[in-house]
Amino acid sequence: MRFPVGRLTLGIGEPLTNDGPVPDMTHDAERVRMVEDAGFHTLWFRDVPLHSYEFRDAGQIYDPFVHMAYVAACTSRIGLATAATVITLRHPIHVAKMAASLDNLSGGRLALGVATGDREEEFPAFRQKRAERAESFRDSMDFIRKLWRPGTPRTTANRWGGVDMGLEMLPKPSSPIPLLVTGNCGQSPQWIAENSDGWIVYGDSPERTATATAKWRSMTPTPLPYISTTNVDLLEDPDAPAMPLRYGFRAGRNFLLKYLETMEAAGVDHLIISLRQSSRPVPDVIAELGEHILPRYPSEG
Repeated sequence: MRFPVGRLTLGIGEPLTNDGPVPDMTHDAERVRMVEDAGFHTLWFRDVPLHSYEFRDAGQIYDPFVHMAYVAACTSRIGLATAATVITLRHPIHVAKMAASLDNLSGGRLALGVATGDREEEFPAFRQKRAERAESFRDSMDFIRKLWRPGTPRTTANRWGGVDMGLEMLPKPSSPIPLLVTGNCGQSPQWIAENSDGWIVYGDSPERTATATAKWRSMTPTPLPYISTTNVDLLEDPDAPAMPLRYGFRAGRNFLLKYLETMEAAGVDHLIISLRQSSRPVPDVIAELGEHILPRYPSEG
């Protein structure tokens, strides 16, 4: 899977509902087909192992790899990506094998966003130490990359273990799977630039975004995607002015178009839109985005 660099493409986040912290996924197959037909570049999936009543956010409920496999069978073109797989709470052999399997079965449509995890209560449930998550994250990323390489390379043993000659993880990815770091994950920006295939960050002001993307470009001589996120409540009145939401805004589509132009000018390559705070039925919003927004930001070409 590939994210173009230098022009904006749009993604959308699961769950495709606006019904509270534990979503009703009954109509997901119908809605993912709508999203693909609308022209979105990528559909993004959360990794929420355990529902925390403090966070009040269960993601899309389903395990992201199982869910993506299901969606891959319901679709034919749209990219499938995690934002993000909590690799401090999953063994890297399992992550590498699930990702490579899904990449093969979907025709090379997978990208893997990875993160350390931010829900304190989950770490003791997995008998992991939250204080060690930054080191654990680095070791896991290194292990995953080595398992994807052709042949049976010997891996340097780390906290997760190691693979010696005579052992091989199969299948290998059918195409390069982008490993995208989500947030800082306890690492420096330079480390992320040197060890990832792209960076996923929370949305920010146009000015701070432009500064951040310029710094990112200076650290990545080979252009790598800079990916951002925003919550959108798209109002029926296309001229409705913007009002702030947490990590986003409530507005009509004309403001959204101006916002997207600003983000593209600031250097954002891909923007993930979440409709969880939508005040309108989500299918209606997807239809409006497909008619008025996506033609200006095509997935290809």
